[in-house]
Amino acid sequence: MLLALGLVGATVVAYRFPLHLRRKTKVYMSSVPFYLLAVLVPPPLAATAAGAGALLGELSVRAQRGTLPGDVASEVGRRVLVVLLGALVAHLPAEAALHTVLLVGAALVLGAGDLLSCPLVLAPMSGEPPLQIIGAVARQASLLEGAQYLLGLLGLLVASRQLWALAVLALPTALVYLSLRTSVQAGDAQ
Repeated sequence: MLLALGLVGATVVAYRFPLHLRRKTKVYMSSVPFYLLAVLVPPPLAATAAGAGALLGELSVRAQRGTLPGDVASEVGRRVLVVLLGALVAHLPAEAALHTVLLVGAALVLGAGDLLSCPLVLAPMSGEPPLQIIGAVARQASLLEGAQYLLGLLGLLVASRQLWALAVLALPTALVYLSLRTSVQAGDAQ
């Protein structure tokens, strides 16, 4: 339970520091805590904690962004569903040799679920067709998302030794964020 609360807190922090990829499109460093919830916490608690993190994160930035209640509900709902699906994959019964495959499979489910459900949130705001949104987000966010899932796998390795050591993951996550923020800003300047 304490782990889930800590990852909810990490999600809320991620919402405070988005990376702006394109007009009305922000990417958060929330894939790391969402992945860790999916693989380290039982599925029902993982989905609940993901929903709580997304809700608290959205509410913490709602006033400054002018987010509508329906947008908040869409974001929370898709996070609950995607994390639940990833958690169900990660927690499938399997022999030790297949466990790693399930953990990578959970990352793939989370990534694909996030990508395929992003038009639910972005299309009403941008007016763009869903397939166009998926293509643009895939091109622009793939590096960030890939880095986050690698950090999540690193966090999983650290957590398998000592759960408290997940706090050490904050430093590489911050470094990836700063690096990608600089890259996005450099791209905007061109």
